[in-house]
Amino acid sequence: MVITCGDGRQFRPEWMDAKKSTEFNLTEFEFVNIEGSLIDRREPKARRFNFRIFFQGEDNIERSNSFEVSSRDRRPWRISHPMYDTIVVHPVSLSYDDTKQNTTEISGTLIETISRNYPFESELPEEGIRLNSESASDDSANFANDEITINTGISDGNTAIYNDVDSLVPTEDAENYFNLLNEANSKIFEATSVADSKFQSVVDTQEYLLAPAFFALGVRDRISIIKSQLDILIGLIPNAIDKNQKAIFEWQAGTLVNGIALSTASPFEADYRNGTAVIQIAESVTEAFDSYVTQIDSFQTDNGAETDSYSPNQQSFQSLTTLVNYAIGNLLNIAFNARQEREVLLYHDTNIIELAHRFYGLDDADQNIRDLIEQNNWGITNYLQVLKNTTVKYYQ
Repeated sequence: MVITCGDGRQFRPEWMDAKKSTEFNLTEFEFVNIEGSLIDRREPKARRFNFRIFFQGEDNIERSNSFEVSSRDRRPWRISHPMYDTIVVHPVSLSYDDTKQNTTEISGTLIETISRNYPFESELPEEGIRLNSESASDDSANFANDEITINTGISDGNTAIYNDVDSLVPTEDAENYFNLLNEANSKIFEATSVADSKFQSVVDTQEYLLAPAFFALGVRDRISIIKSQLDILIGLIPNAIDKNQKAIFEWQAGTLVNGIALSTASPFEADYRNGTAVIQIAESVTEAFDSYVTQIDSFQTDNGAETDSYSPNQQSFQSLTTLVNYAIGNLLNIAFNARQEREVLLYHDTNIIELAHRFYGLDDADQNIRDLIEQNNWGITNYLQVLKNTTVKYYQ
């Protein structure tokens, strides 16, 4: 087995556990009146390889340290493998174990990569998210204007989700957010008696519901606030819910999901600092959308021909799905190119300053030291000494 890292250096370790797996790109379609599912399968995804390699001998530490330095190069590895021929891969995770005498064991996962840069983008991803959000908002507003009967239950929902997060709103956003709530509820009250006010009440409510996506908070905090508001709306669903209430939920909750996806378009510098953080944000977006879809699906009736039957608005739902998929795709692209998590098992006692210097280098503001402490959830007992056999997480 010969590993050529991105910097061109070659390593010939011993190896064990040649395992691989392949997933496929597929979409599952389900239909209310048809048993089973329609599966649309496309091209296979990248192969994954689980591996264990060993550096043995008196110089095992030097060779593993040299390998660790080369593995930090962001270019792909080229591996000549006895069982898989030549593969081009990126490491997802690497764990180092120096506890055995004269042997360093390195384990982890590799993902095979293609050589071209996909997907192709016609605009900046952040701008693409905003454009898709605007499209979803327009379709949602048109759907609500056509199919929803305005009532005071909408303003009750607006007020409930405001009260849930009032204390979490940044000071600089608090006054504007409160004004948006009052304006939206005022227009809703007006629209209950004045037909010409209906569309404006819809637009003002959407502006209010989307406001947390622009709060002066990190992406994770913004998403957390909006997910909490989505949970409030779900909790307000009555046991006996009519068609109009279902449509109102679809519109309000769908706008909140729009806001969650929109939040990812304006990160702070620290929001996407490593691949793990970005993946966690992508998972939060997916969880919110799945929760919304599950609730909408539970509203559907078996017979669409009945007067009070309900099914989600096709155009609005498709626009929202496109937005969410675009946002998640952008996050995955960022995660793939961001610093990846690594683990090292210490073979001697050390301290935080030495470790920060080893993995990141030292800086005048000691930010690298603080990052290392946060990444490993270290407390005061670790400030003076980090003991042998401690597993240290870092990002490169």
